[in-house]
Amino acid sequence: AVAMEKKKETEAIAEDAQRDLDEALPLLYAANKALDALDKQDIAEVRVFANPPEMVMIVMEAVCILLGSKTDWASAKSLLGDTQFLNKLLNYDKDNIAEAILRKLKKYIDNPKFLPEIVEKTSKACKSLCLWVRALNSYAHVFRTVEPKREKQKKAMEELAIVQAELEKKQASLKEVEDKIQDLQDQFNASVKDKESLQKNIALTAARLKRA
Repeated sequence: AVAMEKKKETEAIAEDAQRDLDEALPLLYAANKALDALDKQDIAEVRVFANPPEMVMIVMEAVCILLGSKTDWASAKSLLGDTQFLNKLLNYDKDNIAEAILRKLKKYIDNPKFLPEIVEKTSKACKSLCLWVRALNSYAHVFRTVEPKREKQKKAMEELAIVQAELEKKQASLKEVEDKIQDLQDQFNASVKDKESLQKNIALTAARLKRA
C-alpha cells in the first residue's frame, strides 16, 4: 500500500510538471519553425541596413542579449554574418538561461511594440526573431517553476525506489517462509502417508496371522 501511494505521488508530480511545460513548449516549437523557414537571403536583408529601423534594432538588441553579445548595431551585424547564426538560435540552451539575461530582456518583453505582428511590418526575418525571443523568455519562466517540481519528482522517485526495494525484500522473506511452510507440509503429508501405509501393512499382517 505504501509503495502504491508513493508511486501515485511520483506520477502526480511528473504530470504537474509536464502540464506546465506543455504551456511553453508549443510556443518554442512555433518559434523554431519560424526560424527554420528563414534563409540566408532573409538574414542578409536585415544585415544590409546602415541605420536599422527602430523595431529591427530592438529585436536585434534582444537577440544580442540572449547570445551574450554587445547590443550595438555593429555587434548585431556581426552575429547576423555568422554562418552558424540560425543554428545557434535553434540549438540554444533553453534550460539554462541566466536570471541576469531575463532581467535584461524584461524591458523588451514589456515593450508594447515588441510583438511579431508589429515587427513583421518592418522585417519578416525580425518577426521570426521576435517570436523566438518571446518564446524563449516564456519557456525560461515556466522552466523555473518546473525545475523545483522536477527535483521533487526526483526525490519522490528515489523514495519510491527505497520503498519498492524494502517491499521486494519483505516479499522475498515471505516467499522463503511460505516455501519452508510448504516443505514442512510436504514432509507432514509424506509422514502421514507413510503412517497410513504402515497401519495397512500391520492390519494385513494381523489378518494373515489370524488365518494361519
